[in-house]
Amino acid sequence: MWLRKAICHLLPIICTVWFLSIGIEPAHAIVSAGYDGINKYSHILYPNCLYGNRAGATYVSNLNQELVYYNAASALFLYQDSNAWESDLWASYAGAASAEDVNFFAFSGHGFRYDYYPVLNGASCHFYVKNGGEPWHSSSEEGLQEVNATWNEIRWGHGTNKWASFYSCNWLTNGNIWSNYEKICRMFEGLHLMTGFASIMYLDSREGTTYGFNLAYYGQTFKNAWFNAASYWQTQRTEGDSIARVQGAKSCINDTIYSWSAGPVWYIYNPDGYSAWSLTIPHDGQPK
Repeated sequence: MWLRKAICHLLPIICTVWFLSIGIEPAHAIVSAGYDGINKYSHILYPNCLYGNRAGATYVSNLNQELVYYNAASALFLYQDSNAWESDLWASYAGAASAEDVNFFAFSGHGFRYDYYPVLNGASCHFYVKNGGEPWHSSSEEGLQEVNATWNEIRWGHGTNKWASFYSCNWLTNGNIWSNYEKICRMFEGLHLMTGFASIMYLDSREGTTYGFNLAYYGQTFKNAWFNAASYWQTQRTEGDSIARVQGAKSCINDTIYSWSAGPVWYIYNPDGYSAWSLTIPHDGQPK
């Protein structure tokens, strides 16, 4: 497991060396990026997750391809399926990088609402692999800490990270409960902005391409790039509307992947400096 993780971390470097070896010099990238995405929540040899497969790994791959193509970002790591662990969001290991080591981080996969598994004490990003252990979890282990990265584990801004995107259900759902809003805000210890959904959402990996294109080609703000991509793809939901949300420092709301504000004061020291912006996308259930 650890060897595969280290190899996954080295892939962007290997790709750069390959380009240089054939005489193509990669253009300078503005920011560093890292990704965790899961397609496979099941395995023919192991027990299966209750919640089924999703196209999360494909989403982050599509997003990365757009940012690299337009020289907007360079991937430090791209962890997919069995190489994606919940600890990637809050811990670094020797030979492997985490969300704290990059300017921009994105996750795509299942997301649990704050009240699905109360023992987790908040919403979570759901993984299939247990941290460095079994490459699976069973249907009786959905609420295990080892396969869920939660609000209370993440405190971002101590490293180089500025922005984070969560293409999953419910990461920014607070239920209009102040304590939940605060739990989300307490993740901001220098982080600028976080994008996600405050509802169940429709996971279509093509939205990663649109989001990346909006950021890299058009140079849209993170807020507008996120909302515009969601406005197009999230209409496909068949039961209920999607609520796209951006949360973070008010001073950073106009950040783009090419230009950004100074690092904000932590939420706990300046709560009035933070807010959440939401966009409800009406559903029609029509596939794109």
